[in-house]
Amino acid sequence: MLRTESTLTPATSKAVDIENMLATAEVESVALNQLIPSGLNVRCREPDADKISELARSIAAVGVLQNLVVIPDKGGKWAVVAGSRRLLALRQLQANGQLAEEVTVPVKKVSAELGVLVSLTENTQREAMHPSEQLAVFRTLSESGKSAAEIGGLLGYAARHVQKQLKLASVHTELLNALARDEINVDQLQALTSCDDTERQWQVWLQGEHQYNGREPRMLRNRVLNDEVCADDNAMLAFVGMAAYTSAGGGIRHDLFSDAGYLLRPSLLDALVIEKVANLALHLAEHEGWSWSEGRLQSVKQWGGRQRTLSAATCARGVRRGGYPRTGRCV
Repeated sequence: MLRTESTLTPATSKAVDIENMLATAEVESVALNQLIPSGLNVRCREPDADKISELARSIAAVGVLQNLVVIPDKGGKWAVVAGSRRLLALRQLQANGQLAEEVTVPVKKVSAELGVLVSLTENTQREAMHPSEQLAVFRTLSESGKSAAEIGGLLGYAARHVQKQLKLASVHTELLNALARDEINVDQLQALTSCDDTERQWQVWLQGEHQYNGREPRMLRNRVLNDEVCADDNAMLAFVGMAAYTSAGGGIRHDLFSDAGYLLRPSLLDALVIEKVANLALHLAEHEGWSWSEGRLQSVKQWGGRQRTLSAATCARGVRRGGYPRTGRCV
């Protein structure tokens, strides 16, 4: 599921404004055959047929207890932005002959501009929205011509958060379909968005099915990036320093889901680390009086056959000047 920060609940003040507007809006009657589903409704997954039938039986017994919310549509029709399940249940009853052709439905009318926000406000007060539905909200608003800042202002989010959601919403269509079927989660989706090539995203996802741990977010990110290396929590980069890496000509590709970005020249970082380790080893040899020293990135085997992991990527070993043989020292 989406992390807490991604939960699509409108800012409190905006939600209250919408609730107050709907509370004071007049309830009107509209013929059922004049109501159509709206593409603005944030509930975009296929509804559970059994639950729709259960709702239909309830409406047949006690009627529509809560009005639908509609916006004007072409040809004099009204598009339902809140109450799509009730609309399906009513149509089911009408198809079964349990409702007359001329039956009317209680509705409240709002402007088309407020349609998405009304749908969002109502649905977040009910069953939690699925991540695929949440992303569809951002995509719909973006496709309507609104900028990230405008969407953020409408829903109560920072522009960067909106940009992240739009990035997720722009992945390969098959990945969004898989998200709706709960075959992929948001962490995996975020990993795949490290690359903008949607075909490669889909290819890497398919390949992961046949590889050990191939669909773990870390593995997906590594494969979709090819030879790029993530700079977040990178011990080698921390050892050398970002300034040293960039001064040497190393590039960084920034990503919405990475704090530090991705290294475009990981081989350069390797060279810088080796150079710094070698210099530290020489300094240690000078300071402690060893006849020679060696800097390494890997663990070393001691003369006794034991393997020791370097704790600071520096090893000095050899024969101490004017003294006796020693196995060396790792610090």
